Amino acid sequence: SFCTLLVYEQSCDMYIKSISFGGFKSYREGSLGGDEFSPMVNAIVGKNGSGKSNFFAMVQFVLGQGRYKNISATERKTLLHEGTGKIFLSAVVEMVLDNSDGRLVTDSDAKEVTIRRVLGSKKDVYSVNNKNTSPAEVNALLEAAGFAPSNPYNIVEQGKIAAFATMRDHERFNLLKEIAGTKVYEDRREQSMKVLLQAESDMVQIDSTIAEIEGKLEELGEQREEYKVYQQLERKQRCLQYAMHTHTANQAMQQINTIDNEINKQVSGSQSAHEALQQKVAALKAFDKQTTALNATIIQLKRQKDLVIQERTGWVNRHAKIKVTLSNVSSGLKTEEEAKKNAEQAIKQLEKQVTAKEKELLADEKALSAKDEEVQKDLASLTEVQQRVDMLITKRGRHNQFSSRAERDAWLKKEISSLEGNLSKMKAEHTRLETEAQTTIPNKIKEKETEIKEKRAALADQEKKSGYTKQKGKIENLTKERDALADARRSLFREQSKVQQQIDTHGERYSSAQQRLNKTIPRDIRAGMASVSEILRSEKIEGVHGYVCDLFTVDKHLHTACDVMAGTSLFHIVVETNQVASKILQALNARKLPGRPSFYPLNRLNSRAKELPTTEDSFPLYSKLSFDDKFKAVFADLYGRVLVCTNLQAAGAHSKTHSCHCVLPNGDKVDSRGGISGGFRDVQVSRMGAAVEVQNLKEEGVSLREELANLVQKASEIDQQILAKRTNLQAAETSVEEYNRLREGESYGIRATERDIHELKETLRLATKSISQQQSYITGTQSAINAMTSEIKTEMAEKLTPQEATELSEKQAKLDEQKKVFSHKSAELETLRSKVTALRQLLSENLIKRRQQLLDKVSNLTNQSARDIVDDEKTTHEAALMKNRIDSLDQELAEVEKQLEKAVQEKSKQNEKSGL
Repeated sequence: SFCTLLVYEQSCDMYIKSISFGGFKSYREGSLGGDEFSPMVNAIVGKNGSGKSNFFAMVQFVLGQGRYKNISATERKTLLHEGTGKIFLSAVVEMVLDNSDGRLVTDSDAKEVTIRRVLGSKKDVYSVNNKNTSPAEVNALLEAAGFAPSNPYNIVEQGKIAAFATMRDHERFNLLKEIAGTKVYEDRREQSMKVLLQAESDMVQIDSTIAEIEGKLEELGEQREEYKVYQQLERKQRCLQYAMHTHTANQAMQQINTIDNEINKQVSGSQSAHEALQQKVAALKAFDKQTTALNATIIQLKRQKDLVIQERTGWVNRHAKIKVTLSNVSSGLKTEEEAKKNAEQAIKQLEKQVTAKEKELLADEKALSAKDEEVQKDLASLTEVQQRVDMLITKRGRHNQFSSRAERDAWLKKEISSLEGNLSKMKAEHTRLETEAQTTIPNKIKEKETEIKEKRAALADQEKKSGYTKQKGKIENLTKERDALADARRSLFREQSKVQQQIDTHGERYSSAQQRLNKTIPRDIRAGMASVSEILRSEKIEGVHGYVCDLFTVDKHLHTACDVMAGTSLFHIVVETNQVASKILQALNARKLPGRPSFYPLNRLNSRAKELPTTEDSFPLYSKLSFDDKFKAVFADLYGRVLVCTNLQAAGAHSKTHSCHCVLPNGDKVDSRGGISGGFRDVQVSRMGAAVEVQNLKEEGVSLREELANLVQKASEIDQQILAKRTNLQAAETSVEEYNRLREGESYGIRATERDIHELKETLRLATKSISQQQSYITGTQSAINAMTSEIKTEMAEKLTPQEATELSEKQAKLDEQKKVFSHKSAELETLRSKVTALRQLLSENLIKRRQQLLDKVSNLTNQSARDIVDDEKTTHEAALMKNRIDSLDQELAEVEKQLEKAVQEKSKQNEKSGL
């Protein structure tokens, strides 16, 4: 149809004022009201499919009329809006009816009645004037106003008018009766007839039942008489029971009064008993703490004892080894000393032999030189005479040898030329030998002697430059400093072990305290705390101040009061702003971490502490807290309205007077409304106490780790110093060793140079001898040349002149005599030369060589002894240091054992006092 009509009877003042809907069929959300509805006729106009029928169905739906009275699950889905956008899980229609005439009878007699119906997949709820109402009550309300469900034309649906026009007369008659309401009465009449028939049937049954009852009444009359007797007896019994119960109640009241008195006495002494309990618990905690400390001390002392014993064993073993080394060095020194003494004695004997032989050689060399000069003179004279004799004999035989003077002179000139050539060579060789004997060899000897002096001077300079003596002293000082640093390092190591043991013990204590704290925190909060800690470790989020329990301090006797008043708020996280809290929650959700953290953003807190009085029996809890001023709002919110009272009577009075919460130190609480809570509290299970203990242990752990870090830093510095000392010590030892090697090399070079000088002197002696021999040969050759030159000037004769003959005869006689003398002197010369050669060979090849070998041996032994002495001194010093260290360790071990025994005795005394 093109339009839908809403028609009201003219006599009816009740009409629709407004309709609100949501999620119903084609309608998403909206409302109609005000001037949009008329009390008379309302027409809804629109094209087909625009929702006119759905609006008509909306009215039927909210009134529960027609097919919308009972809706199946399948039909419910069809009533829900299925458009794009928001998804509706229920359909809601609310109708406001004008009730000025009071046709709709309600409790409040309101001028408007609001009927609302909400339909979902599993619910169908009516409400009238915002009160939930059953469907039957809604139907009764509408039926009383004339909207009977049996009248199908209260609401005329589409097609009903056409059906009315085409229906038969009797059908139209029945319909009119329904519209007029007469069919309702006929239906009721039929129902009444059925009830009447049922009542007649029930009357017949009642008559038969009455007959049965009358029979039973006779029996009950007899029983009634018996019951009267029973009642009389029962009254007597009750009287007796009442008297007996009264007596028992009086006794019970007396007992109750006695118990009340005892309870009052106990209540009056409960505070002192609680304080005594707290003192006992505190004493028990102190005993546990002392016991833990003593156990830790005993463990630490035992470990220190083991370390000292282990170190002492190492030092004893090293001392034993170094004693063996010292014994070997001492034995080697004795052996070297004996070998050195034997070598020195042999050197002394050789020195005597060398001195004697050198003296003997010197005398023999002088004698040999004199004899050699004499022989050379005799040889020169003999040679001269021999040459003159040979020349005279040759001259005498010239006549037979040459045929003419010219031939002779030519031969003589040739001989003279040959002799002059030889003489020239001989003079050159003589000049060379003289040069060597007078200049070259002495210069070489001087150079070698200068070289020896320079080497010795260089060795002395090197000794000064190297600071040999200073280096030895430096080595000794560096060794002492290194040993002192090593002792300090060992002391630091023991301190590190001690602190590490304290850290291990502290870790166990911290773990136990953390477990006790975890037992006081709900699981979800504990998980949230762990999750937040994990986030803060991995992400740099600024503005997080910590947990409430970590941000303030309070006297120990108020821990229970703070715990009771704050509860789990002690573990809320204080942050700078709510944005910081949002960051943490976002990270928590992103990682899907468990837990339920709570926050106190400082920028959102404006709480201020209430001004509460301080009296003899009360004081504000807020005034006893110590915290940073920027956290005032947090603690004002938690404790700003709390008084600490000495007893419950005072707490009750102050809570009413000042409208605040009151709490006793033992945890009993009176809230601002007067409600009392409390009872026994295990003081060992306290959130505040456990949190304070964990915080103190955390700070103690930080202090211990800082102390360990400082010890490690000091140990590292000492290690660096030890390394520097070792480096300097190695450099000094290397310098000393280099000087020793240099000295040995220079000593060997000096001895080689001395041998070269000895060889040069021998060469000079031989050269001098060769010069003398050559001089004799030159003289003889020159005489022969002179004679031949003179002969050339004479005529060649058949025989010698008388003077020459006489000279030849004399010369030959003299030559024979000189030969005999020369032969004798030559024999003596050879004897002396052989003796001198033997002495020289004995000195150079035997005595001097043996002396040099012994000197080298003594030098090597001296150097070795020096090194061994240094090693012996060093080893002796190390042995003394080790002995001192062992004695120190013995003292330390005795002190540790003494402390350990004292700690064990103290623990035993504590156990005896505690009754363990």
